[in-house]
Amino acid sequence: MAIVLCWIPLLNLLAFLLGISAVVLGVIALVAGRRADMWMRGGTVTALVMGALSVVGVILFQAAYSSGPKESTNPRGVSAAAEASIPSPSQTPTVARSPEAAEGSAENPRPVGAAAVVGNEYQVQVASVKLDATEEVVANNMFNKPPKGRYILVDLAVTYAGAKEGNPWLDLSPTFVGTDARQYDASACGASLDNGAMNVPTLEKGGQANYQVCMDVPTGAIEGGKIFIQKSFSTNSKSRVYWGLR
Repeated sequence: MAIVLCWIPLLNLLAFLLGISAVVLGVIALVAGRRADMWMRGGTVTALVMGALSVVGVILFQAAYSSGPKESTNPRGVSAAAEASIPSPSQTPTVARSPEAAEGSAENPRPVGAAAVVGNEYQVQVASVKLDATEEVVANNMFNKPPKGRYILVDLAVTYAGAKEGNPWLDLSPTFVGTDARQYDASACGASLDNGAMNVPTLEKGGQANYQVCMDVPTGAIEGGKIFIQKSFSTNSKSRVYWGLR
């Protein structure tokens, strides 16, 4: 066993001890059993030789392992090769930044009345935004309940440019971003509108429609807010197009 373990790191320490024990016990057995049968003396000699080989094997393995190549490290614990590959501050490339955010982004929203392409399938125009449409929305239907905050009414004009067919009420998701850093979509309104999105028929390529959506937004979060529109169920925030209300 010692001759096998002598080549395995950590376990070779056990092999070293077993080898030493085999050598010592083998010598004792030879001295004490001078008159023993030949086959017993042969087994003792074999054990003595295997123990000695395991000890020599452990010594050779440890010597080879300790003399292997090592990378010098600097005081920070980084290897010299890795340290050499780190560019100095003067060598670090600078990333060119656009002096102005793209139009339609959250930082640079489009003005109300402007049109933009949303999701490569729709051209959308936020035609108008009424920031206090509570009375109008409540009076539109006897089942419309008063808002928790204030109803905002948004007029949209869309043109479908896709290759198949489009349903704006399913495909597009208008959302109001309040100054309270919260989002309010049309589902938070829950009011019935005469010209609501669900009344828009399915559009073929080139088909146009005008409809309204409303949002229930806390009064203190309206002024200075934004509206964005993106494809429904999209997880890519970069596909959003923003319109500002100022």
